[in-house]
Amino acid sequence: MAPSLQVVARRTGLRPLAGSLDRDVRWVAVSELEDPTPFLEGGELVLTTGMRLTHDFPAYVGRLVARGVAGLGVAVGLTHEEVPPALVEAARAAGLPLLEVPRETPFIAVTKAVSDLLAAEQYEEVTRAFAAQGRLTRAALHPDGAHAVIDRLARELGGWAALFDDAGEVLHATRGARTRMVAAE
Repeated sequence: MAPSLQVVARRTGLRPLAGSLDRDVRWVAVSELEDPTPFLEGGELVLTTGMRLTHDFPAYVGRLVARGVAGLGVAVGLTHEEVPPALVEAARAAGLPLLEVPRETPFIAVTKAVSDLLAAEQYEEVTRAFAAQGRLTRAALHPDGAHAVIDRLARELGGWAALFDDAGEVLHATRGARTRMVAAE
């Protein structure tokens, strides 16, 4: 799972101005375009100095919301001494998370923080998968290998598992297995 805006804001010193920070940040995009949406996939934290944000904040915010961005960070101390109140209101009305990026926070620091958080998450996933693979391998070495693997697999998945033969007969199933439903398939 990607880091939340809350985690990113806390780590980088961004100040929330509008919207919920429970959205996941899949990446960071820096843009000064009036319409950056053709270059976005959704899930990004868009950072801008706001040099082209001088009017029609509702339209700009609406485009970002329609694209599914995670949030908008606006730097202060360059183009704007403060995030324009009309932009804050447009974000609040549209439900777009809006964060103030302090002058002393370089955009690259925010990008690196998100990259580090994503890398740590991926490393954790690989580590968990490698550990699960080891447990499944040890189960396969058990004298009752196939049954032990099915039992271990169910525990790893937090659900149930079943082993069928070529004719669709159940050879082994864990508790709660929906073998009838699977056999019908």
